[in-house]
Amino acid sequence: MRDQEKQDVLTRARIRLEALRSTLIERLSDRPHVGEMYVKELHDVLGHVAESLNMNLDEFKVSPDYIKDLDEDKRGIEPPLLLAKISAALEYVGRL
Repeated sequence: MRDQEKQDVLTRARIRLEALRSTLIERLSDRPHVGEMYVKELHDVLGHVAESLNMNLDEFKVSPDYIKDLDEDKRGIEPPLLLAKISAALEYVGRL
């Protein structure tokens, strides 16, 4: 993968993660728990970056256990936990 292609993938990932974080912050006051769509978007963004850069998703240091946690608690995941995972993903993507 060329450097420019890598930068394009990472830029798109940062934009999607920032949008996800912004939307989540806007809705924090509405709900104590967030739904699966937020978790799915985070997983999709990281999965796309990992696939594009031929990386293992585990290299992101953002545990995919949150999907299991969400399945066990049908109310959803707590926003602060998801925000922490989004922030960790943004930080990691920024270092690539």
